[in-house]
Amino acid sequence: MLKWRFTTNLPIEHGGNLGDIIHNDDMQKWIDLSSAVNPQFYKLTTSTHASALKAYKNLPYQKDSMTLYQAARNYYLAHNTNYDICVANGTQQFIQLLPLLFSPQQNIGIIEPCYGEYAQSILRAGHNLMCYKFPLDRLPSDCNHLIICNPVNPTSHYYSVEQIIQWAKILHQRQGYVIIDEAYMDTKPNMSILAHTFLPNVIVLRSIGKFFGLPGLRLGFLLGNAEIVEKINTLLGPWVVGSNALYIGEQLLSDTQWHTKTINWLQKQSHKQYQMLRHIFEEYPLYGCDFFQTLHHDKAHDLHTYLKSHRIYTRIFDKYPFLMRFGLCRTQKQYAYLKKILTQWTKL
Repeated sequence: MLKWRFTTNLPIEHGGNLGDIIHNDDMQKWIDLSSAVNPQFYKLTTSTHASALKAYKNLPYQKDSMTLYQAARNYYLAHNTNYDICVANGTQQFIQLLPLLFSPQQNIGIIEPCYGEYAQSILRAGHNLMCYKFPLDRLPSDCNHLIICNPVNPTSHYYSVEQIIQWAKILHQRQGYVIIDEAYMDTKPNMSILAHTFLPNVIVLRSIGKFFGLPGLRLGFLLGNAEIVEKINTLLGPWVVGSNALYIGEQLLSDTQWHTKTINWLQKQSHKQYQMLRHIFEEYPLYGCDFFQTLHHDKAHDLHTYLKSHRIYTRIFDKYPFLMRFGLCRTQKQYAYLKKILTQWTKL
């Protein structure tokens, strides 16, 4: 087991920043695979657009919030009504606020690899950051709280419900929490802890951006016990989410026909892309989930640079220099072009 502490804040990389790196080039000429967001995004109808625009004229009404909450409960908590729920301007808000709820100078563990903003929020709140290497066989005795991404981004590994329950029971004895980021769980709802049991010291974060392909909507949910939700809502204050996001969020969370169609497309497209990458890089480890594939390659940075020279933008990680993540291609034309350029590179 690997464990270390960070004492300084470092800049955080994010995918989806194509506009920052292409300067004056035309973004429409690029294939952006860096963000691992569903490329077949939820398309708003004309009437939805019109209603959302009208909503700008007013502060978010309580009744609009209640409509969104009910849609979120139906979507996330169809099998478990014991969790309370709150909404924010993206899960990033929750990530920054959660460490503020804990007693001072707690030992908060994350299992690497993990979304980088968690480490920063832990440090900013004055806690001790404990990093453990995946897989974590035994929870260290000095860990007060644990944060995991399920599935793991970027390696796509899933933690079992049994493993999460085990960690939750151990940390409950220490008055600690397990925080689970389920940003990529929408296509596998039965693998979510929410579908199985209520644990009072488990907090789950869910995002609209990844599955619905609308990260700019800035809408995220926290699910946990009533006390945690009340404390978070107090920190958030009033009017956290814009009137338009409340309206659009209710629409897309309630569209069950779109959910089924999109899950089917994501699973088929990800399988197809995984098989293509597996064939081209048959000697290298390859991981994947329904939203992305991650290649483990000793020349990941060289490959990333080569793809950029052909207007294909992928995601690399300074902290994990051998990993490169591919989001899904949106069209068959993009898929064929990616396959062609990757094959060319292997013949250099």
